Amino acid sequence: MDDIVEQTVLPHLRALIHKLDNERLDFELDGVRTFDKPHNFLPGKIALGFSYLILATPKTAPEFDTYIHSYNDLAKMTLDMDNVKWGAYYYMLAIYRLQEAGLLDQVLDKDTLEILKVKLDWRKFVSIPEYKLQEGVPTNYYGVAFSIARLRFLMGWETEAGSNKLLEIMLSHIDEHSGVYGFSDETEGEGRFDRYSIVLIAELCARFLDTNAEVPKMLNERMRKSVDFILPLMNQTGAGLQYGRSIGPYGDGIFGEILSTAAMMGILSVEEMEAGYAFQTKVTERLMNFWYDSEMQSINFWENGRLTDPYRNKSRILDENLSLIHQHLSSYNFWKQLGYTSKRPGSEFSSWLMTLPRYNFTWFAKGKYERAHLTIRDNNQVIELPMVGGGKGFHEINSYFPIPYSIDMVQGSPFRRYPQLLPQLTLEDGVVVEPLSFFKSIRTEEEGSKLIVRIKQVELDRVKLSDGYWRERIPKPENRISVETTYVFDSGSMTRTDYITPNKPLKNVTLSMEFAGFSTDGVVNGNTVNYGDGVVQSFETKGYQNITVEPLEMSTKYASPVGAMSSLVKVSSKLDNFSEPITVSWTLNYQN
Repeated sequence: MDDIVEQTVLPHLRALIHKLDNERLDFELDGVRTFDKPHNFLPGKIALGFSYLILATPKTAPEFDTYIHSYNDLAKMTLDMDNVKWGAYYYMLAIYRLQEAGLLDQVLDKDTLEILKVKLDWRKFVSIPEYKLQEGVPTNYYGVAFSIARLRFLMGWETEAGSNKLLEIMLSHIDEHSGVYGFSDETEGEGRFDRYSIVLIAELCARFLDTNAEVPKMLNERMRKSVDFILPLMNQTGAGLQYGRSIGPYGDGIFGEILSTAAMMGILSVEEMEAGYAFQTKVTERLMNFWYDSEMQSINFWENGRLTDPYRNKSRILDENLSLIHQHLSSYNFWKQLGYTSKRPGSEFSSWLMTLPRYNFTWFAKGKYERAHLTIRDNNQVIELPMVGGGKGFHEINSYFPIPYSIDMVQGSPFRRYPQLLPQLTLEDGVVVEPLSFFKSIRTEEEGSKLIVRIKQVELDRVKLSDGYWRERIPKPENRISVETTYVFDSGSMTRTDYITPNKPLKNVTLSMEFAGFSTDGVVNGNTVNYGDGVVQSFETKGYQNITVEPLEMSTKYASPVGAMSSLVKVSSKLDNFSEPITVSWTLNYQN
């Protein structure tokens, strides 16, 4: 990992900082002028990113004095910019680390530091004495507020009272909202369990470690649950979580955050430590070999068929680069403290992967509706089936669909609504429904080499209203139709079957489904598409009247975090009189 960081990550960071120092407010990266739009966290990310560079540069190096002066200049340049919440935390962490290294007085003049002392305050978004977050601020920001308060205490800027109170509130909130299974719903009960739900505990624990505070026991227990969730997802490529919002390199990076933090906390076995370090090495290598685009001189979320959610739009190109560099260097520093980073991972990692269970089922929540996640390992293919609700603004987005995601086989498209691999029903009144959010009676069973998953949905999700508009809203149940879904996973194949029942007679219903994938040269033969090239070899459907396949040319609609889809299968049926149950299915055969 030393080699990867020194030869790729730090040179990329150095190039960004040099360019920023030269261009200042005119900074431009791949055609984007960064400072033309406000970015609430950017000053903090600049301060933290530059601190990594200073701390990695020997004091005897000729560029060290230049960095010292430039740090203060850039701090002054960004002093009047908005920098709250996460931005304040990043800045405080940078200041604290520089103080610990005995460099703070050199990099920031007294006047600048006094201004920052006022600006970098958790009370900017937490009211006192109620200790309430400002309206609209997500509850996980109690963790950000705690981190800022703790760092301010360590800097001697305030007493410990604020951080102690925030810690008490934060632990109470985690205990209340994470439930018995230990994962936090990102919504108020709508069932959005995603990347944030898995990594949240690791982020909190890392902040304790960053500020030399003891990690509370309750976080140790929940941290182990995150470890147990991600271990079966590990693979040879360094690819991480494949569904939900803000994935791509962030879906990869959570593995480093969780594993390095767990290693520092002493909750990994010796074998898990070795495997975790090996996988972290692959994740960081993938950041610079796959996600980094040499022509852009940037991590690439946005070009050449790649797509991310609007939150990480390209106007944030600088702070996204700095965020990812921080994420990886922070994990790297934990492994370095543990004495690992000069090691070259050996063949033991491949052998260890083979010892992982073929299936791993994780409950997220039970109640009126059920939320869960399934990991399937089939030789070198790792497949994950999330059964969650996307919640307001995300439930109808196909990166949250209850379908099997896997690198090079099945991906979702951030903020796209086409019916990827599940039946979509358009009713006579124009309402569009899909089996997305209201899961009940989830159960699994093994039958020889097969794993069978059964799901009931007595209500479907109304993803489009009768007025013809898509709405970013809380999922609304539609009880005119119910669906029972069965997945069968076997070596080299997976099948989804939907038993669709009208709860009362319906007329003029259109049934449709799509499969946007990466295999090419598809040819229709009866009800099956056979591919000439790609991991997916064939895609067979049953119960639909029409089937077509067409190539895709860098479509912005059918794009994914990892790149554009190459082909599109469409199937459909017209149900003039829908009064009896029907069965539809698809089978995907792949190279494993």
